[in-house]
This record gives sequence, C-alpha cells and structure tokens, in this order.
Amino acid sequence: MQGQIVYKEGFSVVGVAQKRSKLNKRDDDIVRALWEQMEQNQSTIPHRTHDYIMTGICLPPCENDYFYIAGIEVNDSTTIPKGMNVHTFPAYTYIQYEHKGTFKSLDKTYEMIQNNWLSQSGYQAIPGPTLEIVDTSTHFNVDNDIVIKIYIPIKIGQ
Repeated sequence: MQGQIVYKEGFSVVGVAQKRSKLNKRDDDIVRALWEQMEQNQSTIPHRTHDYIMTGICLPPCENDYFYIAGIEVNDSTTIPKGMNVHTFPAYTYIQYEHKGTFKSLDKTYEMIQNNWLSQSGYQAIPGPTLEIVDTSTHFNVDNDIVIKIYIPIKIGQ
C-alpha cells in the first residue's frame, strides 16, 4: 500500500474525548466506547459538515499515553450537545493510508505504516493530530470490518 499526500484545511469537531494508556489493559475499550457513543449520537450534532463521516483524532504524543477524540466535523460550533466538547485543529499536510478490517486490527495497520510504508515514502511524520476518518453511511459496527482512512501529519520539504 502506498500513501497518498493530502492537504486538509483547518477544521472543528464536536465530540467526546478521553485520555487513554496502551499500558493499562482497562483502557483497551476506551476508543471503541467513544466511537460507539458518537455513532449513537451523531444525529444530535447540528451543523455537521457531512452527515455520515466520523473522525477520530489522536493527539500527540501518540505513544503509550495519549488523548483521543471521537467526533463529527462541523462548520459552526456555536451549539454543542450536552456532554460533548468542540476541538479545533489547524491545517496540515498528511500522508493518507487506508485500513480495512476491525478496530482491533488497527494497531497492526499502524505498525505497517510506521515500519514500512512511511519510511519508504521519503516523508517524515511530525507532531500533530493523527486522524481516523470513517464513512458511516453503510451499517457501522466497531466489531465488523470497516474502512478507516488514516491521516498522519508530515513535513513537506527540507
């Protein structure tokens, strides 16, 4: 699989967030629970940029302990449903890869990206939000195979 270079304008998401640690087994289901919560409540979010697109965001450093947001991109963040927050991100250039499989197999795709594809691309990852974008217009279930577009921020040029 070869990555595709994409530029994404700054954006805002309304959603839910929580800190997670890969070192704590009790945290294994945090990301899954955030996605499920957003899937159940996405229709309550006004001013959605796309009706069926959900975005997961891993804030750097994306190592053992990190902050994860599951949300819906919005073009107006003045109305936020109870229990949710708005998060705004600047524009970045990303290298985009596609994951096909379950959420549980997502770590293997990240390993392939870091150990093989990214290093062979000639680009360097930089600190910034890593995005996981899912089209939920078909039946969405975190236990089933899904397609996730992974966006890793990169440095362009010297």
